[in-house]
Amino acid sequence: MRAALSSTLKKISAGAAARRPRVAFVSPASHHHRRHHQSNKPTKKRKDEYILGPDLPDIWATPGSSSPPPPPAESETGGATVAVDAELVPTIIDGKSIAEEIKLGITKEVHRMKDTIKKVPGLAVVLVGQRRDSQTYVRNKIKACEEVGIRSLMAELSEGCAEDEVLNVVSEFNQDPSVHGVLVQLPLPQHMDEDTILGAVSLQKDVDGFHPLNMGNLALRGREPLFIPCAAKACIELLLRSGIKLKGKNVAVIGRSNVVGLPTTLLLQRHHATVSVVHAFTNNPEDVTRVADIVISAAGVPNLVRGSWLKRGAIVIDVGTNPIEDPSFEHGYYLRGDVCYEEALQVASAITPVPGGVGPVTVAMLLSNTLDSAKRFYGIRNNGGDRRHGSGGGSGGQPRPTPETMVAMFDVLDFGAKGDGVTDDTKVDDIDSVSLDHAFEAAWAAACKVEASTVIVPAEFEFLVRPISFSGPYCEPNIVFQLDGTIVAPTSAGAWGAGSLQWLEFTKLQEITIRGSGVIDGRGSVWWTNSDSDIDPINAELGSKMPQIKPTVSALLASAFVKQTEGLLVTVFSSSLFQALRFYGSYNVTVTGIRIQNSPRCHLKFDNCEAVEVFDITVSSPGDSPNTDGIHLQNSRNVLIHRVDMGCGDDCVSIQTGCSNIYIHDVDCGPGHGISIGGLGRDNTKACVSNITVRDINLRNTMTGVRIKTWQGGSGSVQAIQFSNIKVWEVQIPMVIDQFYCDRSSCENQSSAVALSSIAYESIRGTFTVKPVHLACSDSSPCSGISLSEVELEPLQERHHMTDPFCWQAFGELYAPTIPPITCLQIGKPASNRILTDHDLC
Repeated sequence: MRAALSSTLKKISAGAAARRPRVAFVSPASHHHRRHHQSNKPTKKRKDEYILGPDLPDIWATPGSSSPPPPPAESETGGATVAVDAELVPTIIDGKSIAEEIKLGITKEVHRMKDTIKKVPGLAVVLVGQRRDSQTYVRNKIKACEEVGIRSLMAELSEGCAEDEVLNVVSEFNQDPSVHGVLVQLPLPQHMDEDTILGAVSLQKDVDGFHPLNMGNLALRGREPLFIPCAAKACIELLLRSGIKLKGKNVAVIGRSNVVGLPTTLLLQRHHATVSVVHAFTNNPEDVTRVADIVISAAGVPNLVRGSWLKRGAIVIDVGTNPIEDPSFEHGYYLRGDVCYEEALQVASAITPVPGGVGPVTVAMLLSNTLDSAKRFYGIRNNGGDRRHGSGGGSGGQPRPTPETMVAMFDVLDFGAKGDGVTDDTKVDDIDSVSLDHAFEAAWAAACKVEASTVIVPAEFEFLVRPISFSGPYCEPNIVFQLDGTIVAPTSAGAWGAGSLQWLEFTKLQEITIRGSGVIDGRGSVWWTNSDSDIDPINAELGSKMPQIKPTVSALLASAFVKQTEGLLVTVFSSSLFQALRFYGSYNVTVTGIRIQNSPRCHLKFDNCEAVEVFDITVSSPGDSPNTDGIHLQNSRNVLIHRVDMGCGDDCVSIQTGCSNIYIHDVDCGPGHGISIGGLGRDNTKACVSNITVRDINLRNTMTGVRIKTWQGGSGSVQAIQFSNIKVWEVQIPMVIDQFYCDRSSCENQSSAVALSSIAYESIRGTFTVKPVHLACSDSSPCSGISLSEVELEPLQERHHMTDPFCWQAFGELYAPTIPPITCLQIGKPASNRILTDHDLC
């Protein structure tokens, strides 16, 4: 029965041994972390073998032919013909990015747990022996725990220890109330019974999800396991987060191990996919995979799945992580997946890479299971839980409402709001039992007293609301502001009062969410004015020829304009124009689904916040509206912004001092001024910004692409900045560092500056209209550690005097030729950097 597959493997492997190194530690199992393996012990004969079938191990390669084939050359397909589709551009499913998103959410919950009950989740790992691969995987898990705030413990035992010693350690961890997950790193030494040791792990702490009861509950519809096996959970997570629908899809799962194949198959069935399982005894396995919409391979055989095994447009999840010995690599080996990546790219519509695909997400799932275990132990409600993996079985993934999961709802209509767009819904004339005189304030006050409550702004209503503060710090946590209707700002100056800076403000809250399909409309057109003064934001003294561009923080702030309102002549200073939506001093903030438009100034601002996520929102105002930043961050940490569509009159995202650990990806920006860090160091102040990642960004018709701007005379530092996969269309200047920033007609020259270092630009591509690159760094503190890779910028129109890159005191490395050549970057480090004082250090 194995003849067909063995023949295929022999054909693939022919001639490979002479050209490539041998496999390092190939295991016949399929776990991409190499934690589990098929036991080499004799298989136990079962009493009911007649019905259950013989328990044969899945050994994919015949003895002596286990060496993996090499990565194929361009004309080499291992004896198979691959139809290359020139129009098909495959999506690389970035497991690292998805894992970072998941870990950020875990970090937020761990911090909240620590703040509220002074406890954190704990994960214990048992490591027996000194296998190099096992030690690496354990280190990675411990490092991941540290990143999210989970406490980790490790028990290391010698290779020759007795099985009872391992069982005693597992028992101690089972009884430790500070440990919520126990993981035994596999493989174990040959003299130990893995089933016995794994079975000793407490069901309530089995974060790997391999306990028979967990697997059994996963298999039964209508039942829910305590834990879902991590690798299988990662496969589904990657598909769902990539927007791939599973219902009704034909899925081929290659491999049937208890670690990946079996639980993945069960999960896919819960998502109503039609699943075919391919294993070592399957005749003509390629006939099965060629008709599959999705192929998930977990066989543990490098390059098993060729391009000819896939149909055009298939989605490929490669779980295999096969180490191949090669002394030319840093660790003496490199990794190959089960899928021949080069061939699959020619026919697949989406694929996970190896490494960087399933692996990072699997580790994130381990952390997620550990967090769930701790929440269950401490009685913290999950508010319905994460149902994405189909744990609801036959109920379609919808949790049954129970008294514990019922949510308190507070509809603003019930508190006297009219919702006609004309009546002031902030004010209530007369409502029984409501002592406050503002409808929105009254609804908020009621919700504030109830944990996990919801304020409802219903659809099909338009609410006129004056400046209002939804404030803590005495509110219960986990409040949701469900915005499905429209909130509009007053256009009468009399409705604002003197010096109003915020319109809708949420302050000092723990775990606050704004979500829905509604709109926040600042109606800013009545406040915007045009500037008579155009100021060049890139200092002309450096010799660049730049167009006159409106300032971002300009003389508008000091100008006054006159409005005739309600028969009164009112003078309104633009420096007092309000921001549409602001969060201050809040923790664990989520904004999703809504649209924010036409704010008089900044649309969405986070000040002194931590653990923030913004996704699936739209921000819009005209390109000529002054100072209308899309999202403004200041003194905020651990922020994730993704899947956001923004067009405005200033920076789409503005990152100011005090920000760190900011991750921005999958953002569309335009019109606007691009994505900016700064301006920093104004009026000789100290600025500190670090660990900023901006990737997978589309910028259209913006003033700049990605920019760092600082004032002369400042101090502090900007470091560890990455701009990656930035696509630009008709952007004036795609790459900007400006340490001579000035938004006035003139600024005083000063010697000190904010220090800039470790700034990476990679895969910056598209068209520009003025200049491709402008890197103007301080004379006293040159920029260091600038790295350029895959920069390809073409002028929209050939104008010789405008196309040359400009650099000043910019030092770093050029890792590949650029278009146009950026020869002005000085290779290496500055000859002498100024000595940083305590005032400079962050």
